[in-house]
Amino acid sequence: MSVTSQPRSLAPIRAKLSNGATIVAKETRKTPAVSLNVAVRAGSICDPPDFLGATNVLSRVIDRGTELRSAEAIAEDLDGPPEAP
Repeated sequence: MSVTSQPRSLAPIRAKLSNGATIVAKETRKTPAVSLNVAVRAGSICDPPDFLGATNVLSRVIDRGTELRSAEAIAEDLDGPPEAP
């Protein structure tokens, strides 16, 4: 992991992990809490050139279902079986 060192200030610290992910962190001691935001390069920009619109179709199917399967049934299949107590 490489960290861009900066003098202690209000500026966040930026680090690049070995897997290529970039982490931006800022410490504050005013509130004892952790807040996470994740941004992923995904969506229609990742559609294959021969299947433009695939992400849009997939998101609509997950949100609305199809003629044969409801959105709830699709969500349950994506979540997997319930865990045993």
